[in-house]
Amino acid sequence: MEKVLIAEDDIISRKILEILLLEWGFETLSADNGSDALKCLEADNDIKIALFDWKMPLLDGYVCRKI
Repeated sequence: MEKVLIAEDDIISRKILEILLLEWGFETLSADNGSDALKCLEADNDIKIALFDWKMPLLDGYVCRKI
């Protein structure tokens, strides 16, 4: 099962993405700010896909530029 990181500060959008990805057979990890998203990426080498909201609290687009 492939792991997907969802980095989205809007809870409704994040939950919709989680539900869809779970239905499609993906394992999901979630972060509601850029700092937590970066921590997830650094802690888990098995994440294959990362979906990012560009404008988030704490590090916003920085995380995309970093990876």
